[in-house]
Amino acid sequence: MPCKKEEDEVNIFEEQEDYYQFLNTLEMMAQSYEPDGTPSGRYYILYAYCLMSNHIHLLIRERDDKIGLAIKRIASSYVYYYNHMYSRDGHLFRERYKSEPVNDMSYFVTLLRYIH
Repeated sequence: MPCKKEEDEVNIFEEQEDYYQFLNTLEMMAQSYEPDGTPSGRYYILYAYCLMSNHIHLLIRERDDKIGLAIKRIASSYVYYYNHMYSRDGHLFRERYKSEPVNDMSYFVTLLRYIH
């Protein structure tokens, strides 16, 4: 369950549009493409999310790529948008994401309920 947290006193979502942009980023970064641009599947499956002003909870399952690459794509894309939108530079997320494996259905359901 990755969780990204913001730098001190910096919200990662300022306006409603920022939440929509992040959700759009989640969808865009999930889709994988062939070299000719044809959709070829998904990098990850998103089961649940919770977007708060200062952190994010995601319940995702990676497919071909490791979770770190998926999170890097998502974070890089959103930070680019955020920095451009608010005329700022630098990192938005201070800490590395946190993740842990989910190896049984009861724990999966617990996480799903917690996030929702």
